[in-house]
Amino acid sequence: MNKTNLVIAIILSVLLVISIQVYRLFSELPNQAATQQSSMVEDVQPQSNSFSPNHPESTPTMATVLKSISTQLVCEDFERTAKSFDRSRQRFIAKVAANSFYDGVDKMVILDTLMAEYGVESTVNFVRDISSVSIAHEDFKQHKKKLVELASNGKESEGKPTLPMNIGWWNTYLSIDATLIERANYTISNLPGVEREVWTRVVEDAITENDFSTLQHSILQLAKQDYHPIENAMLILDITQALIRAPFSTVQKQRIIDDLSAINSATFFVLARENKEVRVGLELKNLSRFGIDFRAVNFVNIATLTPQSNEQLLQQWQKSLTQYDKHNQRPVAETWCKENKPEKPVYSISRVSLTSIINQGDYTALSEFINGCFVIDSIIETDYFLTSQGWDRGKIFSIDAMKKDDFKEKAKLIKQGLPNTYHHIFSFTSGDSTGHRNNRLEQLSLLIEHGLYPKDPNLAFALRRINVEDSLSIIKQAGDIATTNQHGASLVFNTMLMGKDDLAKTLIRKGYPLTTSVNAPDPLIAYLMRLRSNKREYDMEFLELLMANTPQINRWHINAVHHLKLRGFEHIDAIIEAFPELYPEPPESLIEIDCDGHFIEFG
Repeated sequence: MNKTNLVIAIILSVLLVISIQVYRLFSELPNQAATQQSSMVEDVQPQSNSFSPNHPESTPTMATVLKSISTQLVCEDFERTAKSFDRSRQRFIAKVAANSFYDGVDKMVILDTLMAEYGVESTVNFVRDISSVSIAHEDFKQHKKKLVELASNGKESEGKPTLPMNIGWWNTYLSIDATLIERANYTISNLPGVEREVWTRVVEDAITENDFSTLQHSILQLAKQDYHPIENAMLILDITQALIRAPFSTVQKQRIIDDLSAINSATFFVLARENKEVRVGLELKNLSRFGIDFRAVNFVNIATLTPQSNEQLLQQWQKSLTQYDKHNQRPVAETWCKENKPEKPVYSISRVSLTSIINQGDYTALSEFINGCFVIDSIIETDYFLTSQGWDRGKIFSIDAMKKDDFKEKAKLIKQGLPNTYHHIFSFTSGDSTGHRNNRLEQLSLLIEHGLYPKDPNLAFALRRINVEDSLSIIKQAGDIATTNQHGASLVFNTMLMGKDDLAKTLIRKGYPLTTSVNAPDPLIAYLMRLRSNKREYDMEFLELLMANTPQINRWHINAVHHLKLRGFEHIDAIIEAFPELYPEPPESLIEIDCDGHFIEFG
């Protein structure tokens, strides 16, 4: 991997860390009418706190009753065990289907039946399994024997090692010192049946090596056949995610999209957004903002299809599943918890729909109800734009580059090309990824000078490795910023999310509000949520400060404390004793939020 691509990888890794740590805690909140401007740090007086520094109201607010999607009993680690069971069963179904495929059953019939009866995950597992295996491989007979055994008995014989699903094409691909195309042809000639996997790999390698001719050749090889909708969706996803990272020009990327359009008569099948494989994928249509023309492409969501299952094939698989279920019974909470976690409490979880909460206008517990329901399209869009300009992202935002006269024009171009997302640049230019970790303050100062910074509390996301004094300097230089961001979060909230507790304390004492309304993102809830995974962050002084400036306790505060109580957080009794209003009585159920197909866009 060359230096440019190493920088790209580092940048994207940093973005993902920031995204998972911070942005997943946000939801699609309506823009707050609060465009009031915050005063400069040195002008804010401690006495100007938005809320009186007394304990919050002792009567918790519960607002509208939440309708539960489902309720179940659990204990520590039970849900993980149950999910593991479900994944194993899905993989078993995929292997049974692979056995049918090698017995000569038509692949399209298998895919339709899997989609209709077992859903996307099992179908994707099946495609990946058969795409990685060649019947010409020397170990295939042993592999097929294993599949027959699984289908017949519902399990493998004890003491026999399981063959890896990829039984050799990768080693063959790497076995010769040749060009990417020569490697692919050599691998496919020796192991027919792995064409899709091999050419998809060549696409990724060609992008890494900035080899456009090989990339285009690979696409044309993949376009020689049409695919089942689920195969098409997987192929489009794999290629376009790689293409987004590519340093090629917009004209070159348009040629690739045009070549891809030859597959399935210019139909791009798209996996439903709730599928885990596309949560971090960029919506292809967004690329049209940068000159990519999709007018000739027909987008079809996989979820809208109604495939028909083959009854005879289904009955055959059901026999295998009956055998599997004899050996593998889905765990039941009461029994499993008693046997595996006898010292831990068994408790009730009620799942509610994220959509229903948003519809109620209840945005207090963002960190509770996002929990992975997020996408990072806008951040990837920012990355795509910079790439499309042919800029070296490891240098474009260096201190030397931003001090040059021509950077003013580049900053203007960025704001024109990314009118709604250019503010991501402020966090995008990590000191680590641009080699300016030690000069981060100067780097951020230059970005502010050029107007490439968020004019709201998202400013805090760039302060994670800066001390309190320097952070206050950056906030002061940014001048009058909005009191809340597009999600209703305050500067204190975002600062606390970044783990900058000392800075958050300072801001609170200087009069910065925790929230601007009872329905806004709540720093106290987010702090209690943080204690779930990091007990070392417990700070009674900080908790007292948060409590003193929280106007009202609601069900989400109680829910967060209930979670800590159930998980045996070592300081929970001290918290409840100091602030009994946080836990007046145990709620009937712990509330958890189901994404319900609702995903939050960053930015």
